[in-house]
Amino acid sequence: MVYTSSVLGQAGGPAAARKTPEERLKGACQDFEALFLQQMLKQMRKSIPKSGLLDGGMAEDIYQDMLYSSVAEQASRAEGFGIAKALYNHFLPALEAHSSRKVDGFRGSEGGHG
Repeated sequence: MVYTSSVLGQAGGPAAARKTPEERLKGACQDFEALFLQQMLKQMRKSIPKSGLLDGGMAEDIYQDMLYSSVAEQASRAEGFGIAKALYNHFLPALEAHSSRKVDGFRGSEGGHG
């Protein structure tokens, strides 16, 4: 299971429409980092053998998924790992080029109508 409240919350709605493209890019990069960290934590947990003595069953699995989701989201928002920052810095020039093309090229139309 993957619990990502921030991804679902930012997907649409009036708040998303008011954000600048840079803010939306930053949010998407942070969401990606949170998902990546959550998956990493889950895989790390799988490497620890269960003893069978204190296993909590399905309830424990659900709780751990929610815990990993929360930890991963907080870590990505605190810029602790730097994955989101690296992605943002990588994609920002493309976003700026796309934005300037919209302004200079009549919303990106590169044809000869004009």
